[in-house]
Amino acid sequence: MMLFQAFTFLYLLNYFHFEHGMIYTWDIISEHFGWMLVWGDYVLVPFFYCLPAWWLLYVPQTLSPVAAAAVSAFFVFGFWLFRGANEQKHRFK
Repeated sequence: MMLFQAFTFLYLLNYFHFEHGMIYTWDIISEHFGWMLVWGDYVLVPFFYCLPAWWLLYVPQTLSPVAAAAVSAFFVFGFWLFRGANEQKHRFK
């Protein structure tokens, strides 16, 4: 649960740090693609981000140090991939 909380905090901190990038989503709204954006932001994303926390609450299990390191490495890789893809998108636009 501590890893989940730390990863969620880092993700939110990153969002607020790069909030100026939300300007680039206005093309989605102008192309009438806003329903997907609203549905995803208000329904899908909160639901999927809550799933790991629910699982951690109902199936308490301690991770071995190797498993915690693997989960952390997987998060770092995914975060690097996410930031890199967004940076490429912003440079392209």
